[in-house]
This record gives sequence, C-alpha cells and structure tokens, in this order.
Amino acid sequence: MVEHINHLSRKLPVWLIYLIGAAPGVYFIMLGVRNELGPEPIAKLEHLLGEFALQMLVFGLAITPLRRIFGINLFKFRRAIGLIAFGYVLLHVLTWALLDLGIKAVIAPSFSDIFSGNAFKNGLLAIVLPQAAIDRLMEVARTDDIHIDLETQTVTTPFQDRFEFEIDPFRKHCLINGVDEIGLTLKSSDAISVYEAKLSADRPWLAPNPV
Repeated sequence: MVEHINHLSRKLPVWLIYLIGAAPGVYFIMLGVRNELGPEPIAKLEHLLGEFALQMLVFGLAITPLRRIFGINLFKFRRAIGLIAFGYVLLHVLTWALLDLGIKAVIAPSFSDIFSGNAFKNGLLAIVLPQAAIDRLMEVARTDDIHIDLETQTVTTPFQDRFEFEIDPFRKHCLINGVDEIGLTLKSSDAISVYEAKLSADRPWLAPNPV
C-alpha cells in the first residue's frame, strides 16, 4: 500500500496539486455567484476560506510524520501545499479585515450585477462614478477625508468637490434604515399573518392539511 502511494506520488505532477488546491476557491466563488452562501455570504465565505486553510496547514504539517512513521513520501508536494495554505490564509484574513474595518461603501467606475447585488445584501454601498471623479477623490483621500451622503446621494470633499451618484430607491431605503429584503418582509409579519388567516377562512381548500 505504501509503495503504491509513493509510486503514484512520484508520477503525479506538482502543478496538479496547485490545480486541486485552487478548486475549492473556485467552488466557493460559484456558491457566491449563485447566491448559495446563505443569508450572510461574506461571513460564510470567511468561514469556508479559514476552514480550508486550516486543513491545508494540518496536511502540510503531517507530511514529515507520514514519512517518518509510515514511510509515505509526499515531500515533493510540501512546498505546493504550503503555498496553497498561505493563499487561503491570506484570502481569509483579507475577508476578515474587510468586515472588521467596517467598510460601508466602495467607489468604482462600474460594478457587475452580481457584486452590486451581494454588496447591497451585506449593507455595502456600491457607488458608480466617472473615472475622473475617482481620480480626484483618490488625490484628496491621501491627505483628507471624503464624505458620502446617502440621503443626498453625493460624495464631497473639503475642497468643494461634489459628485452625485445614482442608486435604486428601494436599496437606498434599505441601506438608510439598516434592513435587507428579509428584514423588510419580517416587519410586515403581522399583516402577512392576518392575510393568511383571511385567506384560509375564505378559501379553506387552499389550507395545508394537518399531518
């Protein structure tokens, strides 16, 4: 068994380990694209990245004991596994830092629909401005603060710069009031219960049968 594993490891190219190591990251991204990371996608992504990074670190640390105790030689892949683990740790820390720093808005010339939708669901304001305006804001931000006013939909600087941005009225309402689609629906839970009770009374055949 050990000889078979060692024979297989000698034939296995190192680049394939990098490819296998990148696969979970691609899978996590696909989950985000398909909105399958749950109600808190960023927190879920942070957890997934951290968990996989830990697994890779443990695997990398286990290479030496595997050789000494069982004779399984995976030293060929130790560097690749270490780099993969470091990459996922870095991604995990960056995700955590983004949340910990309390970033509330990002400004760019454009955003994909997927990014802007996920940003909104996580309370992040995505502002679209012309590149010239962004260049000016970057220049000012080196020494001074810039101010974002969601009520007036403007980005201003202490030097009388004023840039207006567009935002969907529904998203604006949710961000100002600190609610998302689920929270907004829950605010109407009493009205929903009244409607369901009335519907059951008026159309009893629609009511689910008790089990």
